Amino acid sequence: EANSFSNGNAVVKLNGKYGLIDSRCNFLLQPIYSKIGEWHNGLLKVDLDGSIGYIQESGLYSITPRFSTAGNYENGLICFSDESQFGFIDKTGKIVATTAIYPHEPQRRWDEALTTLSKLARENNVELLAIGNGTASRETDKLAQQLRPHEM
Repeated sequence: EANSFSNGNAVVKLNGKYGLIDSRCNFLLQPIYSKIGEWHNGLLKVDLDGSIGYIQESGLYSITPRFSTAGNYENGLICFSDESQFGFIDKTGKIVATTAIYPHEPQRRWDEALTTLSKLARENNVELLAIGNGTASRETDKLAQQLRPHEM
């Protein structure tokens, strides 16, 4: 099963895993990924069994899969989260801003988490937050909804 070609390549599904082929049907990425996203500013987001990473147009990893949740590469940064850690990485995987928030049980530091996220978003010109679908994702979505656009 193959998607339509974009940027000279196409995502293919083989035995339940995804890979990437070129216009001659040569594999650029072997079908080992749970998901493959779309190209964003020269990086392709991949999910390797629950760990998010990014691949360059050359087919080499720019960022090896290691994040539980991460957004697309926009404005020079990628928003990520892992458990209670939240922050931003550059296209090489270097963490440029990070913080820990504890809005949920047992600590329930909701207002502090909201203030911290607002400040970090403002300082890094964030327009979009990525939230995973794991533990406490619904609660985290409620937290993110309270961030006002002018605070970000």
